Amino acid sequence: MKFIYTADWHFSNYSNDAIIKKSGLPERLHYLVVTIMNMINYTREKKIKKIVVGGDILHNKSVIYSFALSILIDIFKNNSDIEFIAVDGNHDMSSRTIEGVSGLKALDSISNVQTIHECEVIENIVFVPWKYVTKEKIREYNTDYLISHFGVNEAVLNSGISIVSDVALKDLSHFKTVLLGHYHKPQFLKNLYYVGSPIHLDRGEKNEDKRFLVVDTDNHTIESVLTEGYKKYYELKIDAENKMSVLSEIAKLKELGHEVRLIKTSDVDTSDIEKDFDVVDKQEKDITNRGITANMTMIDKLNRYMEIKEIPSEKLESYRSVALEIIDSCSSKG
Repeated sequence: MKFIYTADWHFSNYSNDAIIKKSGLPERLHYLVVTIMNMINYTREKKIKKIVVGGDILHNKSVIYSFALSILIDIFKNNSDIEFIAVDGNHDMSSRTIEGVSGLKALDSISNVQTIHECEVIENIVFVPWKYVTKEKIREYNTDYLISHFGVNEAVLNSGISIVSDVALKDLSHFKTVLLGHYHKPQFLKNLYYVGSPIHLDRGEKNEDKRFLVVDTDNHTIESVLTEGYKKYYELKIDAENKMSVLSEIAKLKELGHEVRLIKTSDVDTSDIEKDFDVVDKQEKDITNRGITANMTMIDKLNRYMEIKEIPSEKLESYRSVALEIIDSCSSKG
């Protein structure tokens, strides 16, 4: 089987976004449509007949916005020469329990869309929807490929933080290749690919090159192809030495319609550009006078904060896990 692999589309109304005049759509919805259509056109040009979406086609969990859904349905129906396989992700579900109902049931009757609500083996691939993901369930299958939607211990969020998961890489070692959705940061770990989201869904995904994968299960090859057609978020560090070259780079990015934020990392005069550019001062400084600095990673700040609060050692792991889940939840809402 040869197919395009993508995930984490997160279709929603995005009603707080600016409206793109050309399409009349909110910004993120507009860029999702453009990018997905570019992906479909690539599929057609390369004579590939399938696109697999590894979860989170929808964004708002138990809420479905009819406007966004109608656009999604039109994409599928207007490209009937392409077969789509859509796996349930956590954002597609009405609840976290196994009794949860999938919003992707709205796609069940579309002739060129195969929705995966139950574990299913197709050729040498096992598809495992999000609500069935456990180590025990995954071990039941001995196919070459696993396609699903979940986090693993060794993977990271866009922020660089890892979250404790029920599944680790060692639990997936019997598969030749694992293709996952859930984490929006594209990454490769041993036999595992996170394809990532197709566009920058929020500023937290800044500086990332988004992609889809071209998968050939017969020849066991995977090619990464950059997605096109969306506004990107960039953060660039500026100091006295690189100021002129950074400003030149920013001019090019803004001309392409991208959004740029400057990070001031040293004592450089930016008063002449602050009216035209978003400048954030992140020079090393103690923002609490208690050892937490502005340029520390989120996990380092969290660890230091728990030290300050004198959290008992036996509770550190549980407190940290809860905090990271909250951070991840806030980040995923865009």
